[in-house]
Amino acid sequence: MKRIVLDLQSQTTAQALERILLQDLPDFRPIPADTPSETAEQCRLFHPGILLMDVTARAPRTLSERLALCAEIRQQDPTCRVILFADEHADAGLAAQVVRCRNNDQIDGFLFRSASEKYTAALLDGLYPRRKEYYME
Repeated sequence: MKRIVLDLQSQTTAQALERILLQDLPDFRPIPADTPSETAEQCRLFHPGILLMDVTARAPRTLSERLALCAEIRQQDPTCRVILFADEHADAGLAAQVVRCRNNDQIDGFLFRSASEKYTAALLDGLYPRRKEYYME
C-alpha cells in the first residue's frame, strides 16, 4: 500500500480526496491528520510517500506555517513529497504564492480545488516515490 498523509481543514474535502483515492487509486492508504500539530507525528510514524496539506490565509494553515512544517517533515524524510492544496478562486494571491513555492522547489507540487478527480488521482500517483520502502504490506 502507498501511504499519503492528508492534513486538510475541511472534512468534506478530506472525505472527497479519500473517496478519489479509494476509487481511482485503491493501492493508496489515506492517513488523516486531524490537526496540523498531528501531521509531523503521522509522518514520523507512517513514513508516507506524499503529504498533502491545504493552505489558507488563516492560522494554523497559512503558507508560512505550511512551509515551516514542510521543512520539518523534510528533515525527517527528505524524499517525502509535499503537495499544497489551495482554493484558487477564494484567494488568487495565495494560489500564485503556492505556484511560486513550487517554482522555487520549496514544495513538490500543488493542487487547486478546481482540479478534476482524474487529474488529482493522476498527479498523486505520478508524484509518489518509486522506492520500495514507501510501500507497505
